[in-house]
Amino acid sequence: ARFAERPAVQTRRHALTYRELDQLALRCACALLARRGDREEPIAVLLGNEAPTIAAFLGVLQAGKMYGPIDPTLRPGRASW
Repeated sequence: ARFAERPAVQTRRHALTYRELDQLALRCACALLARRGDREEPIAVLLGNEAPTIAAFLGVLQAGKMYGPIDPTLRPGRASW
């Protein structure tokens, strides 16, 4: 809690404090657990240059799952697994 209000991630469109990043990641983790359950499984995450991508990575890990980053520049058939 000591650094909760300090900047954690800053991009062109987003600026998140550590608290905001943690809250966003927790929302992601809760949504994943509600939809997919608590079994271990890979979760595809579309790569991006913005703060929500980092929150998504953290949320997947908080949910006890692993993430597979998907490059958005791939052809649609290559990115679907």
